[in-house]
Amino acid sequence: MARQAATFWGLWLCIGLVSALDLYLALRSYSILDHVERNPLVRWIVSSRSDNPNLLITAKFVGTILALWLLALLHSRSAKLGVVVASVVAVFQGFVLAFNLSG
Repeated sequence: MARQAATFWGLWLCIGLVSALDLYLALRSYSILDHVERNPLVRWIVSSRSDNPNLLITAKFVGTILALWLLALLHSRSAKLGVVVASVVAVFQGFVLAFNLSG
């Protein structure tokens, strides 16, 4: 049980850190983000607020906090399912990280 909890919280932390790094990279390239970003929601946010990244920061922050909260809630209800879902999200975040760092 302790190993499962440690696995979950390690994955949870990695998800949050990759999300924070994604925000940093987005802000670092904010001036060209509307041309290189593939996420249509992010492109819309950047194009509608081209001079001010506050909406992008808020949206990414709220999305990350909501996702982490939902994962923690799921884990509190079913530790095994929480680990499975966190693993899937962490793998996806790994692909996001690899994509962001490759280009």
